[in-house]
Amino acid sequence: MGAFFSAVALLIFLWIFNPFHFSRLHYHIGMISFFSCAFVTLPIIGLYFSLMRWHFLVAWLLTATTGVLLPYFATSLLSQFSRRYWGPGLTAYWVICAFQISLAAFAYFRLRRNLEDPSFALEHGM
Repeated sequence: MGAFFSAVALLIFLWIFNPFHFSRLHYHIGMISFFSCAFVTLPIIGLYFSLMRWHFLVAWLLTATTGVLLPYFATSLLSQFSRRYWGPGLTAYWVICAFQISLAAFAYFRLRRNLEDPSFALEHGM
């Protein structure tokens, strides 16, 4: 975990202090929040799908779809129906992060419930 944390810290440092993109700093802060949330939430969602005993690629695709694409499209759909265009600014990325965190919390509680149930291990042949 330490290697991943140091790599993400370096990436965030380079994003913030990139001298060629100071005019788009608002956009970069939004991207930093999006990728930081994905870094925290995708392992939880991935663990939930991987313990469902599906094929590796199916679990990986469901993790990527649920953790990245679904929050992005839900936010753009929400902005269409609310008649408020967030654009590529900071607000849209915080809404995407809120969707990611809520999906990860749902996966965490479902995973915890499944692992506390003794019949879960017997159903999946462990």
